[in-house]
Amino acid sequence: MISVRELLRLTAIKYQKIFKKFFWIYLFSISGSIIFIIFLTLYFVVDQFFLPSKLWLSILSGFLMTGASILAIIVSLLGTIALFLLMQDVDSNFRDLIKKAKFYFWPFAWANFLVGLFVLLWSLLLFVPGVIYYVFYSLTSYVLIFEGIKGQAALKRSKELIQGYWWPVFWRIIIFQTLLLVAQIVISAPLAFFNSETIVYSVVSLVVSFLASIILIPATFVYPYLIYQNLKAINPTLSVASVGLVEK
Repeated sequence: MISVRELLRLTAIKYQKIFKKFFWIYLFSISGSIIFIIFLTLYFVVDQFFLPSKLWLSILSGFLMTGASILAIIVSLLGTIALFLLMQDVDSNFRDLIKKAKFYFWPFAWANFLVGLFVLLWSLLLFVPGVIYYVFYSLTSYVLIFEGIKGQAALKRSKELIQGYWWPVFWRIIIFQTLLLVAQIVISAPLAFFNSETIVYSVVSLVVSFLASIILIPATFVYPYLIYQNLKAINPTLSVASVGLVEK
């Protein structure tokens, strides 16, 4: 399997290629959450000064909050799917990626719900089974988007790809997560110079969090994608048909 050093080198190369487009897609993906926060703030303001005497305003605010939360979820999912698509469609523009993302919306949401559910259920039994299946299912989104396999079949395909390489994949994930943690600590270092009880600290904290997301998140898409591509390359006989995953 590809070495960690080579993985990191290739990640850095692809990172540079996708960063500009990633930036705009990421802004799109969090725009729904920003709108939700704005509505939430307005709701608290209205609740403080108007709601006690205005029932209709309370009902309207409730509908707006519900709509804003649904919008945030939809936009976030579309943006996330577009980021996955960007791994292969480097030359596609923003509009095309979002348009393609709509096709995968429900299958992506369902597959990731299943991953979360199964990992949770295994974790309820014991911690170790949860970790084992977290690794086995870690490529589910890539399988869904790049091979068109949906639902539980996507989880099975991810497991088949990792079968026999669980430990190498596990250690590569651990090393990568450790590097991300170190990078996060370095980026957050300026916060040590501010009083945590001041407004300035809160503002700087938000800026640092945003910068950390912009800098680090692209790598969290690229690194697993390269693992996925490598496992497909070293398992050429493990086709979709051979493991019984051809979509009916």
